[in-house]
Amino acid sequence: MAAATRALGRWRWRAALVAVAIIALVAVIATRGSAAQDGNYRTAIVDTGDVTQTLTATGSIESASRYDVTFQVAGTVDEVNVAVGDTVEAGQELATLDESDLQDAVDAAEDALTEAQNTLADDLDAQANGSSTSSSSSGSQPSGGASTPSGGNSAPSGGSGGSGGSNSSGGSGGSGTSEAVKAAEQAVVGAQNALLEQYDATTAALATASASQATAQASCAAFTAMDPTDADAATALAQCQADTSTALGDQQAAASEQSTLMDKVTALNSAVTDLVNAINGTSSAAPAAYVTDTGESTTIVLAAYTTASVASATDDFGGSGASGSTNSSGGVPSAEDILADRADVAAAQADLLVAEAQLDYATLSTPVAGKVVSVGVASGDSVSAADTSTAITVIADNTYLVNLSVSLTQARMLSVGDAARLTLLSDNQVVDGTVSSVGTVNSGNSFQQSYAVTIAVPDPGFEIRIGTATRMAITVASATGAIVVPTSAVSDATGDATVQVIGDDGMAQTVSVTTGAVGSEYTEITSGLEKGQQVILADLSIKLSSGDDSSSSTGGLLSGLGDDSSTTDQRQFPGGGDFQPPDGFQPPAGFGGQGG
Repeated sequence: MAAATRALGRWRWRAALVAVAIIALVAVIATRGSAAQDGNYRTAIVDTGDVTQTLTATGSIESASRYDVTFQVAGTVDEVNVAVGDTVEAGQELATLDESDLQDAVDAAEDALTEAQNTLADDLDAQANGSSTSSSSSGSQPSGGASTPSGGNSAPSGGSGGSGGSNSSGGSGGSGTSEAVKAAEQAVVGAQNALLEQYDATTAALATASASQATAQASCAAFTAMDPTDADAATALAQCQADTSTALGDQQAAASEQSTLMDKVTALNSAVTDLVNAINGTSSAAPAAYVTDTGESTTIVLAAYTTASVASATDDFGGSGASGSTNSSGGVPSAEDILADRADVAAAQADLLVAEAQLDYATLSTPVAGKVVSVGVASGDSVSAADTSTAITVIADNTYLVNLSVSLTQARMLSVGDAARLTLLSDNQVVDGTVSSVGTVNSGNSFQQSYAVTIAVPDPGFEIRIGTATRMAITVASATGAIVVPTSAVSDATGDATVQVIGDDGMAQTVSVTTGAVGSEYTEITSGLEKGQQVILADLSIKLSSGDDSSSSTGGLLSGLGDDSSTTDQRQFPGGGDFQPPDGFQPPAGFGGQGG
């Protein structure tokens, strides 16, 4: 009887604790998870903190006993700051170029970008009005030789167009209806927006696939260079396999985005056809698109937006010109013309970034500490990019280098002097390094740009075997005592960062912000938010996935070697921690997307 009494007491004690825990959980949800009038949000408070943004990369150790330092851009030498016999430190300035010519290149690139943007805007307007561009002949028709955009029904050459506007041949309205024309114009604008959004999504998917492929190549190269008996070989193999699987998945995703892009091309061409028919008062029985060979056009679109070879790509685009402003057929710009225009804008933006980078890196610095043994330039000399005959040679002892190839975006993030932490994969020792040079000459191609970066590793106090693979974390930005929010709260889908905040009326509001350092956990906010505001991390009223989604692994390189994985079902606690419910525990309604 006494034992039963004690057991009953323990049960009551535990039940009381469970009740208190549930009450506390409900209280937290009520105060922090339901701040909005209509939503059930998980929020965070804008606060101050420290943020470090890093760029990760892999490479191999090289000797730095001799290094020939050359300018990475062409120009005229302004000053030479060292002489033979001088002792220099890593990152020290050796010489500089006259920046006037480089500034002229930046100005020219800005003008080219403006012109490309104006051409795109003109062609979008022409499509929305069902008319030819200003540089097209007024009476000619779109590609295909017929008088409708896709070649089919003929339109009047003047006189009886739709009452909502004039036709492409200069006729006035008559047989069409203004309502039909207006609806067709709206359909064209919607299709234009969808096409341009998909273009950006496809470009981003291709960039992701390219980056993951480079990562897989680097990690697999590190594995193949290792001794099979090395204790870290199994780990390196697993990393190679994982990176390869990721690369294959990203390539499949990019292919899917490309297919969707072609669907948007067809949709826009069809909308333009309907608009021209509405203006001309004809039926909409014309073919649905300008493109007759989808397979061929897919290849051409890829060339247009990945290599920016707009002129050559669009010559084969079913007869359309290099861009809307030079449409050889003189008709309403097609979807292919818009893609070509958008590719022109992307190419001009890349050229501007390169020109600005060349201006930024008109200073020659040494990647290693040591002694200057030769100087191949003098003030007033004209130099070419990467000309070894004009090098300044530095000799160093027991120091090392890691040479990297990075994308243009990554190169823009890096600066000489950035700190790097290197983990040697042979024995997991960690050594310090410094970014000593960032190249501005593209050694890749238009599809996959590549810029040389050098990491200087001073004497670590022990010998490192040449060729040792290393994994690096380079600090590219940091902030102390800054206004910060969780990185997951920041949206940057269109290039302009925004966050969702809880307004004074309790409703969610979108606020534009300017970001600084972006860490894995927190992001620095330099403008747009104040300490104490509430930002939204998630809408808990959205139901979670049922868990029935299936996944499949793709074969390929090193497939089938240890591909097991497991997941743990955890719910995110509103305060930011992970809450693991006990067996049989049912959370309150509305928590984590469950209940009514």
